[in-house]
Amino acid sequence: MPAIHILVLLFLLQLVLSELPRHDDPLRAIKDDDPTKVAYFWHISDPHVDLDYKIGSHGNCPWVICCRDSTGNYSKEDAAGKFGFIKNGQSSCDLPLETFKTALDFIKSYPINPEFVFYGGDSPSHADWEYSKEYNLKYMNVLHDTMRESLGSSILLLSAIGNHDTYPIDQFDAGPRFSWYMEPFAQQMSFWLPKQVTNQMKIAGHYNHLIRPGLRALVINTQYADVLNFYNYKNSSNPDPGALVSTTRQWLSEAEQAGEKVLLLGHIPPQATEPWNKALLQLSKQYSKTILGQMYGHNHKDKIHIARDEHGAYSVAYVVSALTTFSNQFPAVRLFKMDKNTFELLDHVNFYGNVTEANISGEMKYKFEYSAKETYELKDMSATSWNKVVEDFLVPNSTFVKKYIDYYHSLGSLGTPHAICNPNDVKCVRKLYCDASNFSEDGKRDCVRK
Repeated sequence: MPAIHILVLLFLLQLVLSELPRHDDPLRAIKDDDPTKVAYFWHISDPHVDLDYKIGSHGNCPWVICCRDSTGNYSKEDAAGKFGFIKNGQSSCDLPLETFKTALDFIKSYPINPEFVFYGGDSPSHADWEYSKEYNLKYMNVLHDTMRESLGSSILLLSAIGNHDTYPIDQFDAGPRFSWYMEPFAQQMSFWLPKQVTNQMKIAGHYNHLIRPGLRALVINTQYADVLNFYNYKNSSNPDPGALVSTTRQWLSEAEQAGEKVLLLGHIPPQATEPWNKALLQLSKQYSKTILGQMYGHNHKDKIHIARDEHGAYSVAYVVSALTTFSNQFPAVRLFKMDKNTFELLDHVNFYGNVTEANISGEMKYKFEYSAKETYELKDMSATSWNKVVEDFLVPNSTFVKKYIDYYHSLGSLGTPHAICNPNDVKCVRKLYCDASNFSEDGKRDCVRK
C-alpha cells in the first residue's frame, strides 16, 4: 500500500476515534439529557483546605499532616505538587486552596443551570491543634469568599456546618454560646439566601429554603448528632439537643402538607448518635414519599446507607467523597440529576481530579468517574433498587461490590493495597454490606455479628 494511502487511513482512524465518547469525558454525564426534562444540583464536601500548604514541601512525611514542612531528606517524587499530593494510594496532605478553586471553576463552567450547589462543610485543615475561634472563622470566611467569587450570585449555594468548622473541634451548642460562629456564617450566607432564612440558622444552625415551587431543601446541623460533641452529654437532660429532631419533624410535616418534595442535607451521615439515629429512621419512614434523598459527607468516602425494615427499604442516604486527598482519595465532586417536574432523583454522577497528573501537566482536569444508574444497573434511584444492589454484595464474585470498592476512594486507591477491601475477603465485604444496609450503628453492629 502506498505511503500516502497509509497516511490517509491513519488520519481517518484518528478522526473516528476522536468522535468516540471518552470514558473520562466529563460531558458524557449529560450527553443524552433532555434539558426540558432534567434538572441538576451539585454536592461537594470536606475540602479541608490547608492555607499553610507549601508546594515542594514533604508530601510523604511521618507526621499527622504533610505538605507543610520541608524538614528532612525526601525525593522529588515525595514533594508536594501545585494541586495536592497522593502516592501509591495514600495521602496525609490536605487540599491547597488552588485545587478547591479548580473544583468550583469546573462546576461554574459545566454547561448546565443547576438548581443549587450544596457545600457539606469541613473547611479547615486537619491541624486540629491549631484551631481557635479566629482560626476557624478565617477558614469559614476564606472558603465562602472563594465560593462567592467563583460561583457568583447566579448559582445558589447552600452550606452546612461540619464537625471541623467550629471550635473546639466537634463541639457545638445552640444559643448565644456559639453566636461567634453563627453570626458571621449567617452573614456569609446572606449573599445567597433571604434574611428570614439566615435568621433561622442563627438559632441552632438549621435552616430550610424553598428552591422553587414544589422543591425544598432542609439543611440540618448534624453537630447535635456528633458522638464527640460533649455539649450533648452536658445537656443530657435535654432529649433533643438543638431541637434537631423536632425541627426536622416540623419542617417535613409542613412540606408534606404543602405537597412539596424535600432534600435532606447535612454533614454527618446516619449511624451517628442517639436520639438522632432512631429519630432519623422514624422520620425517613414516616415521610418516605416526601423525602427525595439524603445527602451527607464527613466520612471522606463514596458510600450509601439504606434505611429498611421487615417491609422493605424506604430511604437512601448518599455520602459523597471528599475534596481533600487526606484519607487517601482523589478530589471528587458529585452531580445529581432529577426530573424537572416531579423532582424524582434520576441519577448521580461523580467526577474526580487526578492530582498526580495535574501536577505533571500543570492543569487540573475533572474527569467522568461513573454514573450510579449505569454502574449499578439501577431501574431507578429508589430505596428498593439500591437495596437490591447492596444485597448483591453478598453474592460470590459480585460485580457490584467490586465497583463499590473501586469508587470508594474516588479511584485514588485503585489497584493499591490501601483500597478498602479485597472483594474476595468475605469478612471485609460483610462489613461493607452491613455499613451500606443500615442507618443505625446498632443495626450495623448486629449485622456484622451474624
